[in-house]
Amino acid sequence: MSTHHKTSTFVQHQLDAKLRVAVPTDWRPPEGEVLRLKSDDLHTFPVVRAYFSKSYERKLEEIEHLPRFEGQPALRDAARRYFKSHCHRVEINSQGKLTLPKSLADAAGLPQPGKVCLEFTEGEFIEILNVENHEAMLQKQASEVAQFKDLFSIG
Repeated sequence: MSTHHKTSTFVQHQLDAKLRVAVPTDWRPPEGEVLRLKSDDLHTFPVVRAYFSKSYERKLEEIEHLPRFEGQPALRDAARRYFKSHCHRVEINSQGKLTLPKSLADAAGLPQPGKVCLEFTEGEFIEILNVENHEAMLQKQASEVAQFKDLFSIG
């Protein structure tokens, strides 16, 4: 099995009163591709995750093959239905903006309107979270990495 390195980066953007946020051009999927938005957690912080089509399908496939569902097709199907029913279908509009459902923006504690952080993981998803949570997440990640710095000779 090959390992693919996914680049992750973030930017700050404005979420407007209509819950639209601009997505950087190089982060956008091909025109017409449907994204699936879901409320989720990123390092214990609430986010809105926008799955690209391939990562959404991969997630459904993961659920399909989880060992915990072996011999329990009804439970597996329920898990798939749960995941699918909690995803909102959206497209990025012609101006490059993504509109968030209010329920997801509320669940992630996003200011309406206000600044938000977008975190991009290449080919997988875009995560949207409030600025305070993003800063706290970065601090948490830095402290976790500091514990392992000597193992990997990280400068």
